[in-house]
Formats: sequence, structure tokens, C-alpha cells
Amino acid sequence: MTSNEVERNGLLHDATIYLAFALAAIHFLIGLFVERPGSPTSIQFLLVGAVFLAGVGVHFTPYFRPILYLLGSLFAGFLGVLWLLGGMQYVGLGVLTGVVGGSFILLTTYLFVRAEAAGAE
Repeated sequence: MTSNEVERNGLLHDATIYLAFALAAIHFLIGLFVERPGSPTSIQFLLVGAVFLAGVGVHFTPYFRPILYLLGSLFAGFLGVLWLLGGMQYVGLGVLTGVVGGSFILLTTYLFVRAEAAGAE
């Protein structure tokens, strides 16, 4: 395996995909059914959901690189900080998103470190 190739098989990679898909679904749910459709906040939630779906899509292409694990982690963490600083609206959905997002952050960070360590050998 060259340094540009990433091993993308196994339970951990599947879990990453499921968690990203779950994050997209939660954001689409909020954007379509909780917020008033067409409002700026609704559009923001829909865009965040689309970014997570785009990440899932890129995961299946030859353009995927380990740095995208780190970018996904940072994006999910940034969204968590925005939620905390924004007044923690929708506490129940926010906690659910926090659990899924936290799991996503831990897993993608681990996969990034593992891929980088494998590339250094």
C-alpha cells in the first residue's frame, strides 16, 4: 500500500460511514422538520447534512486521503462548539448529536493517527 492509499475495509471504517450518515440524517431532520423550511437556519442545517453526506461519498472514491479523517473530526468538533456557544438550542437533539458526533470525532481521529502511523513505517 502506497502512502496515498488508505485501507478502507473493516468494522471501524463501516462505523465511520454509519456515524457520518447519522450526523447527516440528524441535520436533515432538523433542517426539514424542526426549523421552518426555507429559513436561514433550516438552510444551514441542510448544508451541514450535505457536507457529511459529501464526506461519505468521497470516502468511496480514489480521492480519499487520511487527512480527511482529521478534517471530519475538526468539522464535527466545530459544530459542537457552535452549538454550545449558540445557546444549546434543541437540547434533546443536541445531546443525541453530541453523542454521535463525539463518537465520530474519536473514531476518525483514531483512524487518522493509525493511517499516518502506517504511512510512516
